Amino acid sequence: MNKRYDKIFSFFEEYFIKVLLSIIILFLVINHLILAYSNQFGLVNLNKWFVTTVGSDVINIQGTLLTIASIFIGIYFTVFTLLTTLNKNSTITNLTQGNFNKIVLYIRNSFCGAFGYIILSLLTTIGLNPKNIPGFYLILFHVLFIIYMILCSFRLGIIIYIAFKHDLANMKKNVLEEKKKEQEHENLMHRIEKVIADMENEKEKKQAEIVNQLTSIRNKKE
Repeated sequence: MNKRYDKIFSFFEEYFIKVLLSIIILFLVINHLILAYSNQFGLVNLNKWFVTTVGSDVINIQGTLLTIASIFIGIYFTVFTLLTTLNKNSTITNLTQGNFNKIVLYIRNSFCGAFGYIILSLLTTIGLNPKNIPGFYLILFHVLFIIYMILCSFRLGIIIYIAFKHDLANMKKNVLEEKKKEQEHENLMHRIEKVIADMENEKEKKQAEIVNQLTSIRNKKE
C-alpha cells in the first residue's frame, strides 16, 4: 500500500505540472487554430471567454501577481540559504544525493517560474497599450506562467514541509541534547583543569620539600 502511495506521489511530484500544462496548451491552441479556419467545429465561446475575460483578468490582477512572484523569489532565496546551514542531524542532509538534487532542482524551477513571470509582465507592460487586451498567445503565456508559478510553489511547499516535519518535531529534543553535550563538555574541561591544578600543586609541594631538605642539610653543615 505504501509503495502504491509512493508511486502516486512520485507521479504528481514529477509529472503532474508538465502533464497539466501540456493539456492546457494542446486544448486551447488546437481549439484556437480550428476556429481560425472554421467556426463550426471549434468552441467559440471558450475561445472568446479566454481572450476577453481571462485576458482582462490577467491585466487587472497583474500587480497582485507581481507582488506574489516577488514574495516567492524571496522565499526561494531563504530556502537556498537554509540548505547551506543545515546541521548533520537534519532530515534533508540525510537524504540520498539524488533526492537532495531533486529538491535543489525544484527550488531552481520555482525561482525561474516566478522570475520568468516578472520578466513577461514587464515586457507586456512595455509593449502593450493599457487600453488593449493582449492577444491569444500572449494571454496563454501569462496563464501558463501563473499556473506554473503557483503549482511549483505548492509542490515545493509540500516537499519542504515533509522534509522539515521530523526536524520540527525533534527540535526541542535536539536542543536539549545539545545543551547536555555542552554541559558534559564543560564538566570534562572543569575536571581536566582540576587535575592539572592538583598536579601543579603536588609539583609545588615536592619542590618545596626538596628546597626545605636542601636548606636543612646546608644548616647542619654550618
